[in-house]
Amino acid sequence: MAWQWYHDTFEPGEVHLHALTGVIATRKTKYQTVEIVESEHYGKMLILDGDCQSSVKDEYIYHECLNEPAMVCHPDPRRVLVVGGGEGASLRELLRFKSVEHIDMCDIDEEANQCMNSTCRSIIRVHFMTPRSVCTSRTPASSSSVNLTTPTALSLKI
Repeated sequence: MAWQWYHDTFEPGEVHLHALTGVIATRKTKYQTVEIVESEHYGKMLILDGDCQSSVKDEYIYHECLNEPAMVCHPDPRRVLVVGGGEGASLRELLRFKSVEHIDMCDIDEEANQCMNSTCRSIIRVHFMTPRSVCTSRTPASSSSVNLTTPTALSLKI
């Protein structure tokens, strides 16, 4: 089989090559280039501006570590604000906490979110709109926990 190759550069001197079996979606938004590809080893992968964000095989590791600390440190998290997180994996992790009554997710790139919502469900195994979660491009009034899903992750208890 003739593969396409995705070059994932971590640092100068460190590059990972991924054999791709197909391209599922490519979209250039106002803010970034969104690519959803199929990898021979990792399954579906989400790539933003050339950087791999998630893959079916291992995304749960990142998203558990990103969200669990704020949730277990808070005595009773009921309302959660996720800043970023357009693929929805943080929503999946946060919805595991029974105390959570409502999650607001705000992300600047609504077009990328729509692309990911329509093509990434098998990566994240959660629907964006559930009775306990709302996706928006605006910030809600109040939350008991704030999870920032940016390259430098930070969680705050309010």
